[in-house]
Amino acid sequence: SWLWIFLREPMTCAIIALSINSACYTTVLLQGALRSVPKNEIAACEAIGMSKWLAFWRIIFPRAFRIAIPAYSNEVIMILKGTSLASTITLLDLMGMTQKLIGETYATVELYLMVGFIYLFLNAIITGIFKLLMKWSAIP
Repeated sequence: SWLWIFLREPMTCAIIALSINSACYTTVLLQGALRSVPKNEIAACEAIGMSKWLAFWRIIFPRAFRIAIPAYSNEVIMILKGTSLASTITLLDLMGMTQKLIGETYATVELYLMVGFIYLFLNAIITGIFKLLMKWSAIP
């Protein structure tokens, strides 16, 4: 099959799976954010004569962006957590390397604690970035 060129590598399979999963969740998230923009704001744009394109870029999209940031930050963290499942398809990520080291050293608790702190640190960085993004996009 012509797909074998792409799907024979575990990294490619993991990227495709995580991308499709994230794309579906992000689509629903953005759809909900766009639908949650108050209808009064859209009606106000029409009342002052804004075109639909201009209303979208100046009013609707910025408002939906602010609404979507918290939910999207959760999605990014879920992607990070989902990468630990990539070790099940023989891709050695952080968890895969940990399991390999546990097999060599039998230091289960220490290695899992270390990996837990690494994931916690990465989640703290992602959360901090999204907090800055929320502060930057807030209405003064």
